[in-house]
Amino acid sequence: MTKKLLIFFLCNCIFIGFSFGHGDLHKRIVKVTKEIKATPDSVYLYLKRGKLYYQHESYQKSINDLKKSKNLGYNSVEQKLLLAKAYFKLEEYEISLSYSGDILYDDPENVHAHKIKAQTFLKQGNFCDSAHSFEDVINYASQSFPQNYIDASIAWELLNIDEGNLRANSIIEKGIENLGHLISLYNRLIELSIKQENYEFAITKQYRVINLSSRKEAAYYKLSELYMLNNNSKKALENLNLAKQHYNTLPIRLQNTSFMKELIKNIKSKQAQLQNN
Repeated sequence: MTKKLLIFFLCNCIFIGFSFGHGDLHKRIVKVTKEIKATPDSVYLYLKRGKLYYQHESYQKSINDLKKSKNLGYNSVEQKLLLAKAYFKLEEYEISLSYSGDILYDDPENVHAHKIKAQTFLKQGNFCDSAHSFEDVINYASQSFPQNYIDASIAWELLNIDEGNLRANSIIEKGIENLGHLISLYNRLIELSIKQENYEFAITKQYRVINLSSRKEAAYYKLSELYMLNNNSKKALENLNLAKQHYNTLPIRLQNTSFMKELIKNIKSKQAQLQNN
């Protein structure tokens, strides 16, 4: 009963937080709307409300206001980018591409335009152009992030050809070279290696993940799964034991989390399975 009440309370908190966020936006929209009535030829106010509508996820209303500001003579990169994003949200992909293309015609290194263009190509199933656009994001960004490399890798992989698989791997290797040894990038390499049935390579990268991890129980369990895929039951069992040892060193409060309970259940199940073989 207590657990059910706690879940109910948490769900209510999430819903209330979401409602307050949108409620605050609604109040700001109402305020700007009143200002527009007083000054109906203000391009700044239409742009301002267009941004608020976008944040409110009222994408068609956002487009209407942004176009109104355009009709009043205002023209900016910010306006075009918002239009590209709003049309993307409405799945009007060709129109979205036309706005991102307009930005890139004048500013070929605009990172935000390359990103929305890459996302649009991905939605259209144009994986090669999407991958190239994600790589443009990486090349032109003053500060890149792991997700940019992962997005490019996913687009290359979706080509479903040998060259795409090679480039899906190489862009992650480039990310590690540029950004350092990040677990998210190694996890992507491991994911690709499993799909390509290159289990030996995946195992070597999982050892890297273990070295980088402050908490190692889940990482050792993952390594045991990789050894099982590679038909090495002895090594799989060794790493299950290591996973269990690291689990046992955790404070009780951490052991009692749902994720950890599921993990130890899986560890014991796989141990029993291997020991009986």
